[in-house]
Amino acid sequence: MSGATGAPWLNNPLDHTLRETGQPGTDRAALFGFDDPFNPERAVPGRRMLYPVVLPLIVLLMLAAVQFDGAFHPPLWVHLVVWPPVITLVVGGAVWLVRFLAPAAQRRG
Repeated sequence: MSGATGAPWLNNPLDHTLRETGQPGTDRAALFGFDDPFNPERAVPGRRMLYPVVLPLIVLLMLAAVQFDGAFHPPLWVHLVVWPPVITLVVGGAVWLVRFLAPAAQRRG
């Protein structure tokens, strides 16, 4: 193991900017943003906890849209007006709730 911190992903000779300045180069920043995906201490709490919450919500919202269409037969513009705010509020609220509850779950164990 070599590199500035002994991390094997820092052995890339083209990635000298991380060792010299402490900031990722443009290739790493373009792929991962400025967060280091390999550093668990800098990870946003609840990032991986979002998938089991958001994916079932998306499926339920899709089924709700199909049921809504089957029950009321509205024109297309009604779907275009109703579903974007509903999806935004439901998914945004779920993400907020998971991110709010994730630090408490991590503190417990």
